[in-house]
Amino acid sequence: MNQAVFLVTTLNGVQKSRLTRRIKQMMDDGMQVKVILGLVNLYETRKARLLFSQTMSAKRLAQIDVLDLSEIFATKPGIPLQSDEQLKIDESLSEFEFKLEDGVKATRYVKAGDIKAEKIIDAEDGHLIRLTQFNEKHQPRRSANYNDNGDLISLSYFDDGQLKESQLINAKGESVFQFIDQGREVKLTFSLGKSSVIKLPTAVRLSKADVEAIMRASQWIRFINLIKSCKISRC
Repeated sequence: MNQAVFLVTTLNGVQKSRLTRRIKQMMDDGMQVKVILGLVNLYETRKARLLFSQTMSAKRLAQIDVLDLSEIFATKPGIPLQSDEQLKIDESLSEFEFKLEDGVKATRYVKAGDIKAEKIIDAEDGHLIRLTQFNEKHQPRRSANYNDNGDLISLSYFDDGQLKESQLINAKGESVFQFIDQGREVKLTFSLGKSSVIKLPTAVRLSKADVEAIMRASQWIRFINLIKSCKISRC
């Protein structure tokens, strides 16, 4: 049987109707379909699985092999986590429980009115989904993410609430890869002539003698640096 493999790298990509149509077409043509959830934002993996399951019938889902990065690299050798990398929560703090969407339940741990940590579990079977520590601004500082078996699969690190680094964890609890967000602002320059498809800003007018207009803009470009975690003797 021929196989079709689809690589999805964003939450938006999971929900695209074109992806759904192509998968259904391949299945109707008798092909075996595999979907790889290759999200660099590893803490979004569970959300991606949920969104994908909503695009297909239960019958079709049972025939599709859906894999995420933690499953693909589960046996890949890595390096043990340091003691300060293992996220723990002080459960002696005041607790506030509430339900969220997508069938999960959250418990927040508070000290003197400040949110210190949060634990998210599956509301149905109680397995651990995520542990998160917060900074003094009540923004996520780092989180530990778990699969449906309650196994640690990734660590996420934030700066002012924005994801800056993710670590992929193997089945032994070792760090396999690091994904570091190194986005930066870049300057863009456009040369626009009278026949350009891009429309000129209303403030720009070309005279008969003009052959082009120069338009400059800034744009934030996201770069992800991938680092393999390994001992020096194995690199």
